[in-house]
Amino acid sequence: TLVGNSIWDAAEKAFYKAHARDPVDPATGLAPQFSVTNIPAEAISWFHKAAELGETNAMWQLVHSLYTGGYYPGSDTSMLDPSTGLPVLLLPDKETIHWLRKLTEAGDTEAMIDLGELYLHDKSGEFSRDEGISLLAKAGEQGNLRGFARLGVLYRSGEGVSKDLFQSARWFEKAANAGEAHSA
Repeated sequence: TLVGNSIWDAAEKAFYKAHARDPVDPATGLAPQFSVTNIPAEAISWFHKAAELGETNAMWQLVHSLYTGGYYPGSDTSMLDPSTGLPVLLLPDKETIHWLRKLTEAGDTEAMIDLGELYLHDKSGEFSRDEGISLLAKAGEQGNLRGFARLGVLYRSGEGVSKDLFQSARWFEKAANAGEAHSA
């Protein structure tokens, strides 16, 4: 949207303004990139404004910039549990969950998968595992077949759910029948 683009531009300008005094990183010899790891507070403020107006790109920027506590579903897999080889999921703060919920309400299937995973791995009892399963299934039904495939993996390993090879096969079959190549 035009409003979203102008707010995005303001956030990007705030980033470059903050890094104007250090145009080149002495360690790498490269100019700083506009990324989620080095967004200044002024840019975050602009992202908040855009997100409140319903701009989903700004919501994702907030999710990625706020959640730095460990592996984030959808990010790289550098944080793996050495005993299982599975991603280490740490529960993000309430604001991150708020934006993931907003993205889910907007129909973003990646957010459905991320939020579903967080619900399934919650150790505090604050979130419903049934809702996590439901979100992964909903993402699959809306065309993001990673939701179905992820349910297959979870039931096969017993990660966040009771281990159930029948359920695992059912979800993998659903993903394969819908075209998910890695599930066949």
